[in-house]
Amino acid sequence: MLRHNDVFIIDIQEQGIEAKDKDILLESFEGLMCNTSSLVKKAEYDVDEFAWAGQHTKGYSLIMERLLKEKRLEQWRATFIKDGTVKMIALGQVEC
Repeated sequence: MLRHNDVFIIDIQEQGIEAKDKDILLESFEGLMCNTSSLVKKAEYDVDEFAWAGQHTKGYSLIMERLLKEKRLEQWRATFIKDGTVKMIALGQVEC
């Protein structure tokens, strides 16, 4: 796992997501980028099961895929799905 110094969301594509949900989901994605083992390439999550995010937004699943792994940089793609429809795709990176 990288010790992170900087976490960035570098691109977002939205498709009909509410602003309050967007902020909560992106914050969850930032936390996951920092705390996911560098051995993980792809993971699926039910956002309802996250302690903080699950209290504020419901019905989203998250597919997170690592796109790039270098010595001091990892890049990830997050796909947020609700009711079988992709609501948002975000690209992020962790630098250390």
